Amino acid sequence: MTEALVLNIDDQEAARYVRTRLLKQAGYRVREAGSGAQALELLETGSFDLVLLDVNLPDMSGLEVCRRIKAKPAWADLPVLLVSASAVEPADAAIGLEGGADGYLTEPVDPAVLLATVRALLRARQAERERRRMEARLHRLIESNLIGVAIATMKGIVEANDAFLKLGGWSREDLAAGRVDWLAATPPELRHLDERALAELRERGACAPFEKEYVRNGQRVPFLIGAAALEQSPEFTWVCYAVDLTEHKRLERQLLAAQKMESVGVLAGGIAHDFNNLLTGIMGNIGLTLETLSPMDPGRDQLQDALRGCQRAADLTSQLLAYAGKGRFLIRRLDLSQTVSAMSRLIRASVPRKIEIRMDLAGDLPLVEADTAQLQQLAMNLAANAAEAIGDQPGEVRISTGIETVDSGSMREFVDSEELAPGPHVYLEVRDTGCGMDEAARAKIFDPFYTTKFVGRGLGLAAVAGIVRAHRGAVRVTSAPGQGSTFRVLLPVAAQALAPRPATSSARGAVLVVDDEEIVRNVTRAALQQAGYEVLLAEDGLSAVETFRKAGDRIAVVLLDMAMPSMSGDEALQHLRSIRPRVQVIVSTGFSQAEAEMRFAGQPVDAFIHKPYTPQQLVAKVREVVGGQVNLKTDESVR
Repeated sequence: MTEALVLNIDDQEAARYVRTRLLKQAGYRVREAGSGAQALELLETGSFDLVLLDVNLPDMSGLEVCRRIKAKPAWADLPVLLVSASAVEPADAAIGLEGGADGYLTEPVDPAVLLATVRALLRARQAERERRRMEARLHRLIESNLIGVAIATMKGIVEANDAFLKLGGWSREDLAAGRVDWLAATPPELRHLDERALAELRERGACAPFEKEYVRNGQRVPFLIGAAALEQSPEFTWVCYAVDLTEHKRLERQLLAAQKMESVGVLAGGIAHDFNNLLTGIMGNIGLTLETLSPMDPGRDQLQDALRGCQRAADLTSQLLAYAGKGRFLIRRLDLSQTVSAMSRLIRASVPRKIEIRMDLAGDLPLVEADTAQLQQLAMNLAANAAEAIGDQPGEVRISTGIETVDSGSMREFVDSEELAPGPHVYLEVRDTGCGMDEAARAKIFDPFYTTKFVGRGLGLAAVAGIVRAHRGAVRVTSAPGQGSTFRVLLPVAAQALAPRPATSSARGAVLVVDDEEIVRNVTRAALQQAGYEVLLAEDGLSAVETFRKAGDRIAVVLLDMAMPSMSGDEALQHLRSIRPRVQVIVSTGFSQAEAEMRFAGQPVDAFIHKPYTPQQLVAKVREVVGGQVNLKTDESVR
């Protein structure tokens, strides 16, 4: 510390000169004072690092100067080295040191000893300052209350910050009275974790962080605990930290639930997609066969029954797609209260008479962008679930609508809130007086086929979750055993009107059918040819582009499957439009129109047709787009 500033105090000018010269040669900066009063004045004007002080001064003794220096907080850590010009008794040196001096030398002093003593005192001061800085940092860290920190002995907690006390539901008064008892707050079956941690702490000086539960206000709360030993003697002491994992565990459960629902949703969507392709072929062939039979043919009834069975299967795939969040939606701006009110009779007719249905529907709600049929299914499923919870007993189901403004805090209460934005939302709430649910049941209610009553027989609330996800909403469930349940669904307020569908134009030419399922291609070709259309076939996006490149001038409209291997429908459309920008396209999909529009963002299409479809529906859709104009030409297939 060669840049240190030393105050050299001595009334003898010659002695002052010798010490000053020695200190400067050693690289120190030096200022001088010839009396105690002058020295105290200089200390007020500068930032000194050490005081070299003669014991005998004319106005006051060096011991008094030392006492005054140490008495002032700003100078208390300033090292004072007393120097006596005459031999002193050991008791005199002891008096000086007891008075606060940091060192005591007697003339004549060897220059090397003087400089070594000065360096030692400066090092000690630097070390003390560093210790205090570290102590202040630690104190700020502890008092910042980012995490709970406590100091403990075998007798219990002796010191703790506010965050630690809050974690256990304790107060400062509890700490002062010795009532902060971590052992008493530990469930008996978990106390072995503390014993293991304490043994590790004694052996290694620290214990690895571990999870544990404490009892707080009668409730078990998960914590992350860690500790490090401070002192082994005279009493074993350690510092421990604690972090409340309640929010972490909630987010973890939410993430796991979201991942599970996403995985099942992907599986459900894949099954529904393949099933829709099969149903399209089956329903198409049944429809084509029906058209060849006379009205009196006895086989018509069996085929009609088969067609109705296919339609029921198609309804099941709709539920699967709803769960996957990819249902068949026709998005429009609508009033939620009016939508629910329009089906109030159906809801009342679907529940037992012992259950009273009460409607509390708000007026003048902001519009939402949603599919009417899907919202009706959502309301019906929630009402049916509420009625099932009440069972055979008299009860009440209250259905209400309104507006709720959510923020980042309240959003955490909702399931699937990832796409939920802060701000006003329209809600649909269904409240029942049924049996209620515990936490374990609430965690599973959106699983497919889960029920608390009997063996699962449908998608029920799982479909509700899928519909809500597809509409970028969220659902909150409040329930407790014996206290009924409340389901509140939030839907985002419509921001702007939906973009109009691009206008269609009449065209003359062939239909290019693009689908990776052979049964779909075959039945579609048969239906269109029976209606008089020329048909070209392509089994994937790559062959569709190649066919269009060769015969694009003959093609009036492309019937394009959305999900295909090698090249998807939206990718194929980009290539088709690069060849002929104004080509007319009908997208064939089992997913919702909203999902398809999102996939085809920036690429307007002329129409959508949902799988499974009948030959009549297919022909009607093609005629709608091409205006009924046909070219009767030979069929061509691309394989």
